[in-house]
Amino acid sequence: MEDAPLGRRVEPRELRRLFRESGLQERYERGELTELVKRSRHVADPTHLFSCSHAEVVRLFDGDRKVAVIHRYRRSDGSLAASGLPDPKFLRIDDVVYNATE
Repeated sequence: MEDAPLGRRVEPRELRRLFRESGLQERYERGELTELVKRSRHVADPTHLFSCSHAEVVRLFDGDRKVAVIHRYRRSDGSLAASGLPDPKFLRIDDVVYNATE
């Protein structure tokens, strides 16, 4: 039986740093991680900064192991709105699980 991973709650800024420095962001950008869109909704409000994009929550897998959950605004052409970077909400690095405090 596998031991449960150690969990830590960290600030969103720290989670973004861990995503970059762990190499997960680079692997995501190269398409090495499998994406599974958990939720996607069209942003139809014309006053919203990212109107006509899709707000998505995406699970990222390395094989069958979930390594991250990200939020992103995806435009119809596939590019990312906002900073152009995914916003991680969950990371699994080695045997530690990190969650955002927000």
